[in-house]
Amino acid sequence: MKNKLILLPILLFLINPLFSQDKEEIIDNEPSKLYYGLDFGVYFANSSYSQFLNGAHPNGVARVLTNTFTNQAINDKLVYPIESWEYSENTSYDMAVSGGGFAGIKLKEEMSVVLKFNFTILKMNAPVVLKLKDASSFTGNFVETTVTSQEQRFNVGLGIEKTFEVDSKLKPFASFGLSLNYIQLEKHNYNVEGLNYNIMRVLRYEGVPSNLQTFYKKIDGFGYGLFGETGGKYKLTEKFSGVVGAKFLYQNNKKYIENLGIETNYKPALLKQAQGLKLNALLFVRLIWN
Repeated sequence: MKNKLILLPILLFLINPLFSQDKEEIIDNEPSKLYYGLDFGVYFANSSYSQFLNGAHPNGVARVLTNTFTNQAINDKLVYPIESWEYSENTSYDMAVSGGGFAGIKLKEEMSVVLKFNFTILKMNAPVVLKLKDASSFTGNFVETTVTSQEQRFNVGLGIEKTFEVDSKLKPFASFGLSLNYIQLEKHNYNVEGLNYNIMRVLRYEGVPSNLQTFYKKIDGFGYGLFGETGGKYKLTEKFSGVVGAKFLYQNNKKYIENLGIETNYKPALLKQAQGLKLNALLFVRLIWN
């Protein structure tokens, strides 16, 4: 709550100069003008959240490897029984493609109120190393298996954008504002020797052992933060402009981390640290209808 109270006066401070003009200046300015566009870019996610997707939760890899039925199927593939396993502590998200949109209203020629949003599918792969009971191996028999996950992320930001005229066609710009985000864990799987198991957090089981139904938890959450964006706008024609830029998202999603950490053995200190504001980045191109 303290963070939200801090963000509000910052935005008010930025917006206030736009409305402090005298009446004569407002009359002389051109009418407000709406412009909008489409974004396409590459998203670089902070790795903090990925450490809780390595399969170490109670309903994760351990459930698969110790279950009577799944353990037997895996042992048949591996030939030797499993002695122990080790999770990865060095996790990160893959670089991802992102799409989005943009809309702006000109308050005056060089200043606009802007609304920006983008949608991204993030994927992560983390190794889980199995040690097998193989008496014939002097150094030990190890097999690398994989935990995979997929998140969807949606970001929307509202702020102020200022342009700087270099010549009649090229205009560098910078923008700043508040942002909201939504994250949902869509898929979480454990892959071993061609076998694929769902390791989403379990909500409950129903039925008898021979016909057991598994219901999974919905792991998601809303968060907030700040965004900053900079780049250059080039006028292609009277109707279209092209933009190349970079966006920085300084945000958190406390609820998502809380849901990832419920009934797990992840260290409370790591969960608390991950709930703070984290920096994500996006490189993009944008096509604007003037």
